[in-house]
Amino acid sequence: MKKIILNITILASMVFMLNSCVKDKFDGPENACLIETPEGTAITIEDMITNYVGLVTEDVYIEGTVVSSDEAGNFYKSVVLQDKTAGTKIHINGYSLFSIYPMSRNFYISLKGLYVGNGEIGNGLDDFGSPTRLTLAETENYMFNGACNQTISIDTVTLVDLNSSHINRLITVLGVEFKDAASPISYADTVNLITSNLILTDCSSEIIVRNSGYAEFAGDTVASGNGTITGVFSVFNSDKQLFIRDTKDVVMNDSRCDGQTTGGGGGGGGGGSANNYLYKDFDDNSLTSGGWTTFLESGTVDWELGSFNSFFYANISNYNGTGNDATEAWFISPSIDLSATTDPVLNFRNAYKYNGDELELFVSTDYNSGNPTAATWTDITSDAIWSPGDFTWVDSDDILLTAYKVANVHIGFKYTGSSSDGSNWEIDEIEIKEL
Repeated sequence: MKKIILNITILASMVFMLNSCVKDKFDGPENACLIETPEGTAITIEDMITNYVGLVTEDVYIEGTVVSSDEAGNFYKSVVLQDKTAGTKIHINGYSLFSIYPMSRNFYISLKGLYVGNGEIGNGLDDFGSPTRLTLAETENYMFNGACNQTISIDTVTLVDLNSSHINRLITVLGVEFKDAASPISYADTVNLITSNLILTDCSSEIIVRNSGYAEFAGDTVASGNGTITGVFSVFNSDKQLFIRDTKDVVMNDSRCDGQTTGGGGGGGGGGSANNYLYKDFDDNSLTSGGWTTFLESGTVDWELGSFNSFFYANISNYNGTGNDATEAWFISPSIDLSATTDPVLNFRNAYKYNGDELELFVSTDYNSGNPTAATWTDITSDAIWSPGDFTWVDSDDILLTAYKVANVHIGFKYTGSSSDGSNWEIDEIEIKEL
């Protein structure tokens, strides 16, 4: 009997321990990940594109961050990587590659024995000089794990800025709209599963947005406003093309070129719908996608991207490892048009730990860009519910913005830390919608 009781006690203890180890999105630091550095000489992706065509016989390797994802079905049998110098694509005969080569993780590619053509990588070249696909088994010999949860550098450009240096890089294009989206259209043909070329325009120049008929969002209605779009840039023959990862890459809530105020699409880098005037959840692994900006009013500590278990959020702390640095830093939303709203509300999640000033929340209707102190800001800090501390995540509750139903609204989070103390603040799931 004692043995049975003892076994039950041990089992109960194990269950308790297992339950206590369960983590959610908002708890604790990221676990370390295995890094496997290959042998050979490291070169940049730009070096590879410039100096190698055909079979690579030298013992060299590149390192890049994955910026594509086939999870939504719009990237086909390929993985796109970029470093600080350039981007490239490796062609792989496999599906669900996002589960093997997840976005925002670094990978090394040992190039000896592989082929480079048109700046891309494969196990051979076809008659047009384009790479052929590696098998998944072959990738194990050439692709090695790098660091996890890397910050993706996203170039912000206009259509006229686009050039060959942007090929196979993740970019955000400003001030654009889908040419024929004034009337409802879908991203692709879901009946015949045919890829569609939608025309994106800045009211003068144009580019193709290419969407697979097999994409999960193929039947979704295309965003009908003007704004930003994020995607991987490509050129086929002389056609400039953009491939989005999913509809979170589309943030178009401003008036179209003809002045129509139709809106829709994602909302600020992660989710949203036509009912969202702003949505930012950082799960695209970018702090500033969708037009968000930071500004250092004083000091050297700025907002950055935080992460836990592949979930991302805005993070700031003025602790330098041995002490605190005095700082004042802003995190500011893009311009939001609330002129046609009825009862707009702001909502977000927040958490903090350690002693220091409370995070402040402001709203402005005359801010445009740059130094926020040049604009007028209304303090709405007291309207929000804030974390009690110890990195406990809470919902801010809905904050009414009915007093700000104008065309140019900005939300600003201001962090203040002194030379003697400072909290660590985290913000996520920022949303403005109708009540």
